[in-house]
Amino acid sequence: MIEEKLKDDPLFKTLERMGLKEHIYQGSLFEQVHVESSYSTREATFLLDLDGRDYQIRNYIKRNDLHVYLDVPRVGHQLRLDLISLFKFKMIFVLVEKGGKSPIDIASIVGTRVESYSPLRTATNKNSINSSMPMPSNDSSYSEELDEMQEKLDNLQNMFLLNQLKQQKKEWQERISAAEQQQVEWEKSISDVIEKIEIIEWTHTIQKQAASNPTITKELIKKIDRERPKENLWSKLFGVKRIQVDIEAMFNEVATMIEAEASSGPVISDELNEKYTELKGRRTELEKKKEEIHLAVQKAKEQYLPKIKQLDEKTNKILSRVDAEDQVFQTMLEVSSGAEEEK
Repeated sequence: MIEEKLKDDPLFKTLERMGLKEHIYQGSLFEQVHVESSYSTREATFLLDLDGRDYQIRNYIKRNDLHVYLDVPRVGHQLRLDLISLFKFKMIFVLVEKGGKSPIDIASIVGTRVESYSPLRTATNKNSINSSMPMPSNDSSYSEELDEMQEKLDNLQNMFLLNQLKQQKKEWQERISAAEQQQVEWEKSISDVIEKIEIIEWTHTIQKQAASNPTITKELIKKIDRERPKENLWSKLFGVKRIQVDIEAMFNEVATMIEAEASSGPVISDELNEKYTELKGRRTELEKKKEEIHLAVQKAKEQYLPKIKQLDEKTNKILSRVDAEDQVFQTMLEVSSGAEEEK
């Protein structure tokens, strides 16, 4: 079935012509593969007898002259190889290992790369660089070394770009957070000031009611004790801890004060009155800043959220070029993230 689908494949025809077709079916691939399944690059290395060297698969996929021919799909950021993809890789590795072909040769066979070759110019260039430079005796091994080096360089470049994008995104997010934090602090401050003003006004009202009708003073005091906040007036205004009081004793004391002061009418103490005036001034200042604070948050979001979105798109593009199971890249990413957290 697989041969029928690939009967016109240029690599398959080349293997037939070179007498290497039988090598395609040797090894683990057709002993372990499931027709309907797909495999990660890591899993594919064991099916293709590469002993876990998944960088070889990824490097072929990344090559501009072979990725169209291989056409390996992705699920999210992860490459997934089906039977057709595995068969194509098997043909490539047979041609490299048994047929002595290089990746450039293979790209030329499938028609995705056209090479121009000048023996005289090539020889001249080699001699001008270093006439005594040793040439690799095993083209396949040398190609693998180059692929591995290229893989590491690609990883470093991707890592550098991701770190740059991450740092820039963090900086812009911090600017938005700073504006939002100012808004939170403003809301907390205005709420606290208004609450304290209301407490003083409420206290003044209670004093007036008690002075005008001393007979209900005891009930008013009980009501105050039931309804007052968990932190009493002095705790709110001056940071004094709440004190447990005896209602009866408090009533007797207040009743005496009321009798003495009823003729002059209720007043707020000078200290409380000064605090009241100060709080009203503070409220006015905060209300003037309201529009400025809210506008700062709006501007920060309008300025930086679109930029953060663009950074995310760039990050996803980089990640789309990286296999999620690339162990070397994942290790580098983890090290980078750990170093960032320590700062």
